[in-house]
Amino acid sequence: MNNTLKHIKHTGFIAPKDYFKSFDKALLQQIDDKNPLTQTNPHGFEVPENYFTQVDGKVLKAIAHSPKVLTLPVLKKAVYATAIAASMVLALVIFTQKSQVAFGDLETSALETYIEQNFDLQDVAPLIEGNMTTTGFYEVTFSEEPLDDYILNHTSIEDLIPE
Repeated sequence: MNNTLKHIKHTGFIAPKDYFKSFDKALLQQIDDKNPLTQTNPHGFEVPENYFTQVDGKVLKAIAHSPKVLTLPVLKKAVYATAIAASMVLALVIFTQKSQVAFGDLETSALETYIEQNFDLQDVAPLIEGNMTTTGFYEVTFSEEPLDDYILNHTSIEDLIPE
């Protein structure tokens, strides 16, 4: 264990000689005195005579004299011009929009992302007409050649090896 404090010879705190022997007597003498604050040093701050009775009136006089405010006519004109320009841009945006969005306007990646994240069969089921059963899915047959092409082009050998 590394003891780094073994080289320090003194604490660094120094009290005057016989401080703790005479401290009790000095404290008790200070408490017993009739005017214990006579030994304090002056604080250095002086309050003018009748300061606290006159300060309210001086503050109210200062508040009553409000400074003159100069209006900037250029700023007023700029605000009006900006408001007119914003309303024109808003009118152009509202009246020049396409009325309908066609299915061809959608990007394929946006459609795929929507289907992957938000697609739920319970939402689509009421839209399908007729009675759908699971047996309808089993009756679908595929020819071997397109199925082989799909497996060769879309899978890797690791996908085909059973674990």
